[in-house]
Amino acid sequence: MSVYRTFLFAPGNHPRRIEKALSLDADAVILDLEDACPIAEKKATRAVVAAACQRPRKGLGYVRVNATTTEFGYGDIVAVVQKGVDGIILPKLESVDEIRAVEWVIANLEREREIPVGGFDVIPIIETAKGMANIRAITAAGTRVKRIAFGAGDFTLDYGHRVEPGRGRAIALSQRMRARLACRRHRSPARYGVGGPEGRRGLHGLDTAYQGSGLPGQDVHPP
Repeated sequence: MSVYRTFLFAPGNHPRRIEKALSLDADAVILDLEDACPIAEKKATRAVVAAACQRPRKGLGYVRVNATTTEFGYGDIVAVVQKGVDGIILPKLESVDEIRAVEWVIANLEREREIPVGGFDVIPIIETAKGMANIRAITAAGTRVKRIAFGAGDFTLDYGHRVEPGRGRAIALSQRMRARLACRRHRSPARYGVGGPEGRRGLHGLDTAYQGSGLPGQDVHPP
């Protein structure tokens, strides 16, 4: 199984940033329908990101959909499971039932659209205390999931702490280790997220600590 080192995010509703991201040497580009895309533009942007993934690019092309608990999640998945899209990033995953439901939807879309069965990738992000409590069951669920990401920012907010020097960062690092252990048990790589201005610092500081904990890849969100 390949280890992906860097995932570069780009807002799905910003054509110039999409074009730039697809020209760079990141292992994968993630076109974002979630946080970076305004609510009023989410539905219209589905077709934009699916089409963008058909263009020539240096790395893989993923789409971060909205969480399945939102009004947009299901429609996002139906819109972007297409030939030319390598997979989805699934935010705020919290349970085995949720990932199995997503698995069922994607498997049916693969058959309908003549996509090789099992070939469409899903990378969940664990971003809540509930998701972390269920991470071992999620990694053992027997789905197509090969990699799991940990979203430190949203997790620490859900937990009640900010990501900053001291307790908030210590909590985030301890949970990264927990994610790594669960993935290691089931031979799945784990990744960690570094966003916004912290992303640049993370390339020099946080990056060393997290990789030293066995977390091999990172997300970069350009400011």
